[in-house]
Amino acid sequence: MHVIPPAGQQVAVDSGPTLHSSNIVPSQLPQKDHSGTVAPGSNPGDVSACYVDEDIASDTRPILLFDLNGTLTSLTATKYTTGKSLIRPGIEHLRRLQGVFRLGIFSSATAPTVETALPTLESAAGPGPALFPHHSLIFHRGHAAKAAGSLIEPGRKAWDTVKPLHKWFKHLHRVLLLDDDAGKAANGEAQNMILVHCWKDEEPEDMHLKLVVDTLLHTFQTIEISTDVRSKSSVVSEALRVRTSANVAKRVAATDAPVKQVFSQAC
Repeated sequence: MHVIPPAGQQVAVDSGPTLHSSNIVPSQLPQKDHSGTVAPGSNPGDVSACYVDEDIASDTRPILLFDLNGTLTSLTATKYTTGKSLIRPGIEHLRRLQGVFRLGIFSSATAPTVETALPTLESAAGPGPALFPHHSLIFHRGHAAKAAGSLIEPGRKAWDTVKPLHKWFKHLHRVLLLDDDAGKAANGEAQNMILVHCWKDEEPEDMHLKLVVDTLLHTFQTIEISTDVRSKSSVVSEALRVRTSANVAKRVAATDAPVKQVFSQAC
């Protein structure tokens, strides 16, 4: 059983993130390979399926897998425009989860891109144990699958991918995927996903990750080894949606009158 540590034992939070603070850190993308070869992990299905959670008896903490683009880092479009990836503010709050969950990454980005982002994420989180110490919990495009057939929704691309958890986890009731795109859930795995707000505008004052951590710790105050964490995924997603909508409304209300009027009409 895991019990949430007292608030006084949590990692201290920076008083105010700014555009030049350590909370938004540029990460240089790996240089392109012009040799004509395709790097391993660049295509969906490159990695053969195998279970990575056979050690559940020795480490009973449930597993949280975080997306990169739009969740922990800036969107892909920004990366290709600027050649850099920005780290979302509030990344240091993820440390508060480590006593309760094992943390990992599941990104549709290629293996070299994920490997490049990891040390920047660790640095931006500040001093402390590694956020993502388990190599077996780092998943990239090679672990993803093509979103084929009926899974492709209107507006999505033929090369879009989903993130199948059943290929890698025997104990699906102990795994949650945190992503800003609901379409990344594989067929039958929607309950494993917690939907987070996309960091598409790269607001330097964004503190959604803190909200995510606060909500997770409040929801999962006590976790038994038999707890099915999927049973609370929709509760967490809805709480994040409501709080995010309220925060957006507050920001709009603080702007000038014309914007307020447009927002009122849109509602």
